[in-house]
Amino acid sequence: MKKSKQKQAKYANKHSKDIKFEVGNPVFYKNHRRASKLSRKWTSYYRIIEQTSPVSFILKNQLDGIATKAHAEQIRLAKLDWEIPNNNQGKALRKAAYVVPVESQSEDSSDDESIDSDTPLNQIAKRYKKERENSDEEDDIQLMELSKKNKGEEKFLRTR
Repeated sequence: MKKSKQKQAKYANKHSKDIKFEVGNPVFYKNHRRASKLSRKWTSYYRIIEQTSPVSFILKNQLDGIATKAHAEQIRLAKLDWEIPNNNQGKALRKAAYVVPVESQSEDSSDDESIDSDTPLNQIAKRYKKERENSDEEDDIQLMELSKKNKGEEKFLRTR
């Protein structure tokens, strides 16, 4: 029996690593109360503040200052020393590129001058402006539809 237990222990411990946690190390803490399966398994911004036994540690959340007792299996060593974000949510904000508004032209210039530039947007606006100028008014459109219906009825009457 002893020989078989030693053999099983040898195979079980073949790929295991001894991880030494020290006071002050940044660690990830296992999230046991996940809202969904898409939530993160490990939460960041924890630091070891005290070792109570060889496998028990007291962790401090660096964002809100809450201390938590954790087993060595519930923590993972973080290979970086992170900076604490300054925002209230606890997540670092991404750097944003702000859009600078285009300086408006003087009020004296007419709309036609601004449309004459060769940018694609202005070319499209110019084309639709021409289509609007050449199209019939809305009242005429209804009369055109009526005339089409009448032509259809006339064809129907001619075939009889």
